[in-house]
Formats: sequence, structure tokens, C-alpha cells
Amino acid sequence: MLGISLLVLIFMLLFVVVPYLIAGPPTPLFTARNYDNEGHELRVEVFDSENNSVLDETY
Repeated sequence: MLGISLLVLIFMLLFVVVPYLIAGPPTPLFTARNYDNEGHELRVEVFDSENNSVLDETY
């Protein structure tokens, strides 16, 4: 039983931790940069495959 637990732990390290260490954390889905001095409002709306809004945020 200890051998199976150790094997599962090794697989977790190989498939979860090692790619994170090599590639780093996931990047954001979208970014916006403002290079002027005026304030802006940004609206982000994301739809699923059935055209239903799953995210509607204003920043």
C-alpha cells in the first residue's frame, strides 16, 4: 500500500509540479494597458458555446 501511495506522489510531482516549475504560473486570459493620463472604463464580457454570458465585468 505504501508503494502505491509513493507512486501516486511521484506521478503528481511529474505531471503537476514539474511543469509549473518549468513554465511558471498560468498567464491571464486578457490584459489591458493604459499609457495616457486619462481614465478609461473597460468592459469585459465572455460568452460560452451556447451564447450565454458567463462573465460581464466593468473595470
